[in-house]
Amino acid sequence: MNTKGDILARLAVINLTHEAKGLDTYAKSRQKLVQIDDKESVAILDHNYKEEIGHVAIGVKWFKEICKTRGFNSPVDVFH
Repeated sequence: MNTKGDILARLAVINLTHEAKGLDTYAKSRQKLVQIDDKESVAILDHNYKEEIGHVAIGVKWFKEICKTRGFNSPVDVFH
């Protein structure tokens, strides 16, 4: 609710944090599922991983674009 009025904040929270976290945890989660031979969950996780790459990429693109439009020089500083 705190970000509902600002697309830049929303992108930072959803695409650049939440969805990016999924990418960060993918390898370890996948390894655990492979170890217990849960092929169905591995397939689901692999599918989700591929989708998250696109979600994060789109978030980065639009985050940078909105920063530029708003006159911010450093999207990294704005994110932090």
